[in-house]
Amino acid sequence: LRHPLKFLTKNASFMPAIVDGSLQLKASGLDKINAHSVSFGNGETVDVDAIVFCTGYKDQFQFFTDPKLQMFPDCNVRNMYRHGIRLDVPNLAFIGWVRPTSGGVPACSEMLARYYAALVSGRCKLPDDVVEQTARMKKFEEAAFAYTPDIKALALSQSQYFDSIALDLGCSINPWDHIFNPKFLYKLYVGPFLPQAYRLKGPHARPKEAYEYCSRQHGGFIQNYSPEDKFSNFMPFAGLMMCVDNFIYSIIGK
Repeated sequence: LRHPLKFLTKNASFMPAIVDGSLQLKASGLDKINAHSVSFGNGETVDVDAIVFCTGYKDQFQFFTDPKLQMFPDCNVRNMYRHGIRLDVPNLAFIGWVRPTSGGVPACSEMLARYYAALVSGRCKLPDDVVEQTARMKKFEEAAFAYTPDIKALALSQSQYFDSIALDLGCSINPWDHIFNPKFLYKLYVGPFLPQAYRLKGPHARPKEAYEYCSRQHGGFIQNYSPEDKFSNFMPFAGLMMCVDNFIYSIIGK
């Protein structure tokens, strides 16, 4: 489920489960948790085997003695460069607060960790206008997720986030490097988004392992269509259109 200004719902399978009765929604809240049962606000009690707590978390770091370090600047991760580099404490980074609209937190964390390591080692340096860049990206992301204002870690595009860091690290994906291997190039564009693709070249590259791993993947847009998805069944060239479109964008930027 996707709304242009709202965070992507990545799994809607709970909806048919509610409709067919295999999943029950209890909206009255919890009243009491017993040894083997749970009592709800409406007086109903049900027997349970296990309880999974998904109550969220707070961005608080009480292990710091300095009060200003015990939370993000103004309690907003977007006040840090690329969601992780504190501008007021250059030698401190928070890894794990980048959540793309669609994509993985661990992959983004690895990319930011690589960038921070490059900063510490001196291979990279923060841009001169880092304050302005951070403010500009914060404004952009808050506008992009206007209907999901409480999830501050959201970044619009996983690939955009990776590519911006890859430019600094020197590990950008160059389609011309694979122009004579169209099958591999196709998988890079329409297969799953993989951090291994950013290990093909540049510092700490592992080209052989990265190439072999990416080569084993499937072209997801064509092959992993939803059951009874008539568009994907009868129009498989849509994946090719995506590949060509991204390839042209990589060359001329349009």
